[in-house]
Amino acid sequence: MQLKLEVPMLRNSMKTTIVVTLAVLISGCTGAPPGSEEGEWDRTSSYDVTTDPIVNPDEIFEAFPTDDTSKVDYDAVLVRHLVGEPRNLHPILVNSWFDFYFQSLLFSFVYRRDETLTWKPAMERLEWAKDSDDHLTTTIKLKPGQTFHDGHPLTTEDIKFTWEAINSPEVPAYYYKHMVSQIVDIKILDELTLEFHHAKASPMNAQNMGFPIIPKHIYGKADELVNDPTMSRSDYYVHLSRKGVVGAGPYKFVEWRTNDRVVVERWEDFPYERPHFARQILKVQPDRNIALLMFKSGDLDEIWLTPKQFATQSNDEEFKEHGVKGYYTRRMFAYIGWNMDGSNPFFEDVRVRQAMAYAYDTDRVLKNVTYNLYTESNGIFDPEHWAHNPNTKPIRFNLDRAAELLDEAGWLVDDEDGWRYKEIDGTKVKFEFDMMMANSFSYSIPMVDTLRDNLKKIGVSFTFVTIENAAFDNRYLSHDFESIVSVWEVTNDPSQWRNHFHTDEYDGGRNVGGYSNARVDELMDLSQSSYDPEVRAPYFREMQQIIYDEQPHLFMWNYTMLHGFNKKLRGINFSPAGVFLYGPAERAWWFPKETASNE
Repeated sequence: MQLKLEVPMLRNSMKTTIVVTLAVLISGCTGAPPGSEEGEWDRTSSYDVTTDPIVNPDEIFEAFPTDDTSKVDYDAVLVRHLVGEPRNLHPILVNSWFDFYFQSLLFSFVYRRDETLTWKPAMERLEWAKDSDDHLTTTIKLKPGQTFHDGHPLTTEDIKFTWEAINSPEVPAYYYKHMVSQIVDIKILDELTLEFHHAKASPMNAQNMGFPIIPKHIYGKADELVNDPTMSRSDYYVHLSRKGVVGAGPYKFVEWRTNDRVVVERWEDFPYERPHFARQILKVQPDRNIALLMFKSGDLDEIWLTPKQFATQSNDEEFKEHGVKGYYTRRMFAYIGWNMDGSNPFFEDVRVRQAMAYAYDTDRVLKNVTYNLYTESNGIFDPEHWAHNPNTKPIRFNLDRAAELLDEAGWLVDDEDGWRYKEIDGTKVKFEFDMMMANSFSYSIPMVDTLRDNLKKIGVSFTFVTIENAAFDNRYLSHDFESIVSVWEVTNDPSQWRNHFHTDEYDGGRNVGGYSNARVDELMDLSQSSYDPEVRAPYFREMQQIIYDEQPHLFMWNYTMLHGFNKKLRGINFSPAGVFLYGPAERAWWFPKETASNE
């Protein structure tokens, strides 16, 4: 059955139709896996988002009153929720999800994503931007008079310095490096005008120019770079990333209280549209239950809700007194990533990875844990994405087929203890492994428990290893894991997947599991040979099919944006990225006078 929900979106009165598919109750589900909630696996979901009266009320989408700003409470403080602590506030060293919250608040860009996740010139900053006919050169001119928070002029020298820093082999700018490396030169024409010279004509060129600008006069001090060419280890650079943050964004850094909050305040000299809040306080609370209590008591104005919280814990009077809910399609999926680089004896074999997928009961998880608020994933593109392959059929739960594949891969059940073993170099190896996740993602354990339960039935075991976010990032980037649970956001341009699945991106990129397929590499290269989506789409669809068949990731579900907002908040706008990491996002939010949030 399909239900249609009219959802107001963006900053105007447009509405879009979201189709919510209600899963059919799957028979044959027995036993509650360890760690799941009592009776959770036998529960029949009854929540219906289409009849929830506090989902997407029209008033929260009220646009900013540009014709009468006297209605706006510019003294308001916005209090937001961070599920995890940022690793640092050094803008080119971002890695964790929580680092990115501060990009648009504290720093400036010359290319940004809009609400469709399309990269475009940031015309707030630019007089103009133009591409050459051969798409190998982009020329931009900055608006005059721009400065950093300390009053020092922002010029093309800062842009070129940032590009050089990201490209430096010493600087661990992993997120931006693979993109910025496709800019082969930056030629300064004057202090306001420069040329980006691209390695090739590619639809990714706009995204490659979308890096945050750091001030050369602070980060480029010669003696400090000699002392620490990584820009990340010395007392000087650590101070810049935690206490002495200087950017050119609409807000200025105030303080960072570890494991508590990060505070920013309006930069009163911001030369463009005045920021709508006097301060933003981003409170760190990894415990989602505590965060919900904070929201209900009025201590948070915005919160990312779990499916259970959205469906069953946010319709009481306490929640309604303070908040409403936001619901929107989300271009993001959750996955289990396998380390295939040969460092463990399990996941280099595609049959083992396919067996894991057959052992994962997606329908059961979607119905019983996500309340049908999340949707089934069939790979790297969601069904609404222009590159999606509709012929890629999801692997259906089949424990018998999973056992057959493990048998074929040589992992055989021992009659004495019932576990699977394989003889490797004369040693009998048991099929048991660790599954690592960050603290901020531990709420997903009930969603993964069904896999642990099913694998035990066929002689395989794994142990959850939950670690602090920064430690997770370090182990992830150094390939120090057997399997991980995490998420990926899917951008509008599918070329992002080169960094995740191309063979060349194992060292220094995000292909941390060591996936390698020559045809996938070729398809990724071919996909960047044209700007025409109709020409590119067949390459991506074939790539989606191969990657799904080979299962370097077990694709668990596609997310839906589930948020709570202070019901007095206005200007809310959604995108496939959720509620931030695009324009206008939180830049458009505002509180009317007389109804502002209290700190």
